[in-house]
Parts: sequence; structure tokens; C-alpha cells
Amino acid sequence: EHNKYPTTLNELVGETDGHKEVIAVPVDIVTEQPYKYTQTENGYTLLYQMPESSEKDTFDSDNKTVDGLNTATDLLFSEEGAKLTDNDEDGVSLYDEVIIYGTSDGKTDTDDDGYSDALEIELHYDPLINAETGRAYKQLIITPIE
Repeated sequence: EHNKYPTTLNELVGETDGHKEVIAVPVDIVTEQPYKYTQTENGYTLLYQMPESSEKDTFDSDNKTVDGLNTATDLLFSEEGAKLTDNDEDGVSLYDEVIIYGTSDGKTDTDDDGYSDALEIELHYDPLINAETGRAYKQLIITPIE
């Protein structure tokens, strides 16, 4: 089975996306070293550094940096970005819609029952089952903390 993600970043050299060709291994602009890249079973992780911005959104002169991480999978280009994205503005992140609940990131009410996905999740109803046509309540199992 062919994995669409390279084993190393060196494998990208010479590849094209139809518009641009990769001519060198991508380099972190802060460390000036190749990105720390690891292929995973169904995607990859990419560790990078970036200048830490001040409250005024300008770069600090003392060259502080913060680590960044991008985790791509077969389902999401960036798990970290998906956790901050809500395409349909229903209060459920893209990550939660795709990975946890299986709801639509393009509709605020996936099952078209008149209740938003976020409300159904908050009230422990299944956002995939229409309240008018099926059993929509998910039984909540609570395990006591010892």
C-alpha cells in the first residue's frame, strides 16, 4: 500500500504540486535547520520554531521562540489547526466534528432536527440522529474518580 506522505523531507525534493517544484529541503527560518519531521502510520508530524510575538503583534528583539507542531493525518491536514477552526460556526471545532463526533463541518445542524450540533453535544444528545425520527439521547457513563 502506498503512503502519500514521504519517509523523510529529502523525498520532497523534485516533487511538484502542479504549480511549484520543491528544489530544496524546507528549512526552519528560526533555527536555519531542516524541520524535524516524522512520518506516522497515517500521516506525519512536523516540529518547527517561530518567533514569539509580543502583545502588539511585533517580534520581540530578544529573539524568543516558541515551538510549533503540525500533525497531519489522512483526515486532517493539521490537527492543531483543526482544533482552532469552526468552519460552520456551530461551536464545535473542525477537529471534534471530524475525529470525535463525525458531524458535518459545513452544517450547524448535521441531522437537520432544528438543534445545533453544539447544543445536542452539550445536552448529551447524538448530533447524528434526528430527534424527530430516532433515539437521539446518548446515555452518559460516568466513572467515579477514586
